[in-house]
Amino acid sequence: MARQFMALGFTKVYVLQGGWQEWKRAGFPTERAD
Repeated sequence: MARQFMALGFTKVYVLQGGWQEWKRAGFPTERAD
């Protein structure tokens, strides 16, 4: 999936160990106000 985003022009693409569920479980932010 990361490669697909990069092919679409996204430059800040990262692979998360444990995926999205692990990110949320760790309490990291999932939204940001612009």
